[in-house]
Amino acid sequence: MIVVLFLWNHSPMLLLLALLSIPHLLSTFRQNSSVISERYYDVSPSTRWSYAAYYLLLAGFLGVMTYETHRAVGL
Repeated sequence: MIVVLFLWNHSPMLLLLALLSIPHLLSTFRQNSSVISERYYDVSPSTRWSYAAYYLLLAGFLGVMTYETHRAVGL
């Protein structure tokens, strides 16, 4: 998905993000699971919902600011 966005947008930051995410992606699909990865998912549902709300608010804020920036610049 990020590579498609890079081809459409030609943003080097998207390509850098894709390259830096490769080690994490590979470690996700490996067979061995460590105690740290098991503890990562051991959180309460209220914490998960609060983080989800924070991410949605951040995505909304960034979307509005991107729109306002493009409107101010005149693109």
